Parts: sequence; C-alpha cells; structure tokens
Amino acid sequence: MSNLKKTLTTGVSVLAIGVLSFSIYHNVNSENDKSIVPSSFKKEISEKTAQTILISKDFNSTSSLDKMVDNAEFIFVGEYEGLEEKWNMSGDTENENNYVEGHLYNFKVSEVLKGESDDSIKINHRFSENLPVEVTSGDEVISEDGVLIQKPTSSKMYTVENKDPLYIKPETGKKYVVFLNKGDTGNYYAAIEPYLIEIDKIKQF
Repeated sequence: MSNLKKTLTTGVSVLAIGVLSFSIYHNVNSENDKSIVPSSFKKEISEKTAQTILISKDFNSTSSLDKMVDNAEFIFVGEYEGLEEKWNMSGDTENENNYVEGHLYNFKVSEVLKGESDDSIKINHRFSENLPVEVTSGDEVISEDGVLIQKPTSSKMYTVENKDPLYIKPETGKKYVVFLNKGDTGNYYAAIEPYLIEIDKIKQF
C-alpha cells in the first residue's frame, strides 16, 4: 500500500474535488437555462419576484490520499465496461416523488489493493434526485427567527430534478483506481470524494 500512496499522491492532490459543500442556482427566466424544471413551474415563478432556486448539500471530501485509503473498504484497479442500468437509489419504488437516480456501471477488476473482490463488480454513480419545491402566493408572514406566523393564501408543490454536480461518467477502455464501500444490495459506491483516479492522467505528472 505504501507504493500505491507514493505513486498516486501527486495525482490525487490535483484531481481532488476538495469541497465540503456546494450550491446550485437555477435562474428560471434565463434564455440559457438548461435545468430540468417543469414548464408550469417556470411560468408560476416568473410571475413572482423570486427567480432563483438555491440547493445546498454537504459531502465528505478530501485531498489526502491517506483519508481516501482509510475511508475505503475496497480499493481496486480496473476498467469500466459500460452502463448496466439506471435505478432508484432511494429504495422507495412506490413513491415516484422520492426518486434518487443512480447509474450502475459494470467494472472489471484487474488488481485488488484493499479488500476482496470478484472479477467483475457493479459500481453505482449517484446521478440526480427529485426535490420538492413549494411556490406560495407570497403573502405569508415569517418572523425574524424563521417561524411561520401566517400561512400563505395559496401554495403549490412542484418536483424539480437536481443533477448531482459531483457525478462522473466513466470512460470505457481506461484504467482507474477506485475507492469504494459496499452497500446492502451488493453494489459498490463512492467511499469519499474523490473516489476515482484515472491512471493515464497520473502518468502525465
């Protein structure tokens, strides 16, 4: 494992995402808007002063190879063989609004650096999630502490698809080092961000 750390340290420091949080802004009146927002929602929100949706999440990330190794139950070297399927990661198949889309990729393992593995595994890449958005009539009263004092006259709920900004679409025919954990379904997923290192890119350093 020490040889692995020595070889990859430079590449990891450059390729690391290195963010603990992110924010996504959707300007629904922009001509260049490519966010997946229902047209009825765009019409509704365009009639109001608010024109921006803010979505914020936290992710476990690092620029340290040691932390990548420590957080991963499994570290493999291999190649992606293509997309197997798209599926609902939420586990709630009966509720279409509770939908978290994952892309399940086939991965051929050529070398095991940590843990044990079959010759072929499936790695899940989180792609997007459906989020509820409420649009009100704007006449609600909220205290300085954020407590709702008076409900709005009317409100409507919409569902917006938020694409994961950390989603990585892997390329077939290229060799990767992957840092993974294993879920209850038997599929593998990212142990931490970043969790993929492309070998060819590291060789450039």
